Amino acid sequence: MLTITDDQHAELYTARGGHNRGTIFYIHGGGFIYGDKNDLPAAYIDQFTAAGYNVLSIDYPLAPEVSLPTIIQSVQTAYDWFCANCLRLTGTSRIILFGRSAGAYLAYQLLMTQDLPIQPKAFINFYGFFDIFSPKLVQPDAYYQQFASVTLPAPQEKPQYTGSLTERFPVYLTVRQKGQWQGYIDATPAMQRPVQFGALPPMYICHALHDPDVPFGIAIQEKARHPRATLVSINADQHDFDRVPTVANHQIYAGVIGWLEGILGDK
Repeated sequence: MLTITDDQHAELYTARGGHNRGTIFYIHGGGFIYGDKNDLPAAYIDQFTAAGYNVLSIDYPLAPEVSLPTIIQSVQTAYDWFCANCLRLTGTSRIILFGRSAGAYLAYQLLMTQDLPIQPKAFINFYGFFDIFSPKLVQPDAYYQQFASVTLPAPQEKPQYTGSLTERFPVYLTVRQKGQWQGYIDATPAMQRPVQFGALPPMYICHALHDPDVPFGIAIQEKARHPRATLVSINADQHDFDRVPTVANHQIYAGVIGWLEGILGDK
């Protein structure tokens, strides 16, 4: 485990097979409320490292103990730290961003930061979103309304960098079903950096056609606005369709690796 700050950490998985094609800077999802840096299944990490990519997975403080602006700043702190240390740690300064769900939103916000120390060469976006105030994400969610809500717990005194799915997913479910998500994580329109799609690196979008959490229509918008985006639709009705490393999901990740090889000019 690597230390970014006293409270923030990362895990680094080193490329294998005699190749060093770059580092995948991974940002986990979880609605900004749950999850941690270990949420990417080891089988996918092995797939990346076997293909010659390092994988750096970061953690960040979660809501409601901190606000969304603080989370965004934490990701930027981690990125700046890695840029300053990437050659020492990995021997390469080539960086690829990878975010799943809310992690893709944080990647978008990072990419809109002025004067990044190193511009990422590519962006892998799995079932993410670029605008937390998209109408489908603001309004009370009909899908989540079929489940029982919970009483929202009081925030803990200290920032939390790990959020149990069992304990915290019901909180996310509750604020989504009531249309209270943005308020719960202290998100305001003023804090959101508008995405300039023309300034983004090449992007690989992978999204389920029947995603009940982040509608597939958002992926269509991303593809339409980004001149160098590739959209891969998955015939599934789960948000995180890749949660279990099945044969089909390994093929999806192989497609990502093949796309990277074409974008980066590696074989």
